[in-house]
Amino acid sequence: MHLARTPWVFDPLVGMAVGLPILGVGSRIAMRIIAHATNVAPSFSLGGTMTVVSLGVASGAAGGMIYAVLYRAWRDRPTLRGVIFGVILILLTLRGASPFTPLTLGLFLPLTLLYGALLHFVHRLRFGDEP
Repeated sequence: MHLARTPWVFDPLVGMAVGLPILGVGSRIAMRIIAHATNVAPSFSLGGTMTVVSLGVASGAAGGMIYAVLYRAWRDRPTLRGVIFGVILILLTLRGASPFTPLTLGLFLPLTLLYGALLHFVHRLRFGDEP
């Protein structure tokens, strides 16, 4: 049995693959930019970076599971599914952005939305959703 045939496996795997560079590495870069912009002495540790990147992978997997649930609920409505997924991702980002500033939102929201758009796109390629 080929497990990637089901969104319950495929979407979290894609979420992890997309989450690594975008949510993980992208967030680490955003954190470095915030440190420079706020005149905080930037610091680097391998452990801290690995934690951020690992959280990006875990968040990507969780996002993939959310998308699989949405696929089950709106299998024949990919546009609605994509919009609802985007709203959920925005709300989760707003919840996690601390402190809540234009700079943090300006850096983290685009990363989150890029992640969501890529996951939605790859899912639609794999399962042949019609617009």
